[in-house]
Amino acid sequence: MWPPPAKLPERTDVVFYLIDDQTRRSLPWFADLPPAAIVAVVEHETPDVLGLLSDCSPQAVVSKPTDPFAILTSLIVAKSILMKSKNIEEMEAYEIIRKHAMNRRMPIGKVASAIIAASEILS
Repeated sequence: MWPPPAKLPERTDVVFYLIDDQTRRSLPWFADLPPAAIVAVVEHETPDVLGLLSDCSPQAVVSKPTDPFAILTSLIVAKSILMKSKNIEEMEAYEIIRKHAMNRRMPIGKVASAIIAASEILS
């Protein structure tokens, strides 16, 4: 959505937010405990952009250009692994991945990749 809303819509899980030299305003949902995982998207690293990253404290940073299908594919496979191994529903599997990503301040794609790698090792 553009411009970014002052309040996130209900049931928002992940927000991808472009951080660039023109990004100057704070959003109320950039807090210590955001209601969704915040993924900052950056084109290049400048002192201004790094300062903005520090200000918004995202749970993950993705560089442009990025491959959104790689992130989505890993997430889907990781959810499938969790659903099968823990005998849980899709939303519960997603919440597990999201919680681990937020607690460890890791990109959700890396957590998903780790689940996939662990599954391959244990198979």
